[in-house]
Amino acid sequence: MTSPLRTPVCDLLGCRHPIVLAGMGGVARSELVAAVGEAGGFGFLGMVREPTALIRAGDLTAALEHYRAAIADDPKFAEPYSNLGALFFFRQQYNEAAQQYAHAIQLNPTNAAIRFNAGRTFLKLRNVNEALAQFTEAARLRPDWPEPLNAHAWVLATSTDDKTRNGPEAVKLAEKAAGLAAHPQAFTLNTLAAAYAEVGRFDDAINVANH
Repeated sequence: MTSPLRTPVCDLLGCRHPIVLAGMGGVARSELVAAVGEAGGFGFLGMVREPTALIRAGDLTAALEHYRAAIADDPKFAEPYSNLGALFFFRQQYNEAAQQYAHAIQLNPTNAAIRFNAGRTFLKLRNVNEALAQFTEAARLRPDWPEPLNAHAWVLATSTDDKTRNGPEAVKLAEKAAGLAAHPQAFTLNTLAAAYAEVGRFDDAINVANH
């Protein structure tokens, strides 16, 4: 039976329940973020008035320690590794994030969300081949999920590398992703427009972009 708390956030973050602290400016400070992390949720700093450098240096030490303690308690449980990967990704520490996602995949290779997030991380590291491999596997594991198809299509449609760019395949993947969305979504339509443009279908690209 599907949990009543199951939402797309669970897939995005690779968690069981979507317990998330909203980044409320002036309220969601480091202490509250740490408390939410210690309780097993995801905390987001509310620092809209602070410079970007300070946001990136937010005090997530308690949350990191919580997940590391969870790993020490049960090193064969994939979720804490995935959560650490998400925290490192947020901090733009992409090498560290990739290492955590690699552990999580080893422990739970059939988790599509972990695969997808690993792919996003590899893109940040400019490891395009590994990113596409993770997107492909995520889509195979969850064929009804548009995000990995869309991410894969975007890379194929917009890459500056001739060996990577593949317009026809991008169109195929982007059309499938757009068709899976319950309602028209900007992120899938933008990718579809880019894919059409790549193969020279400019009228179709304009129509989709204006949708």
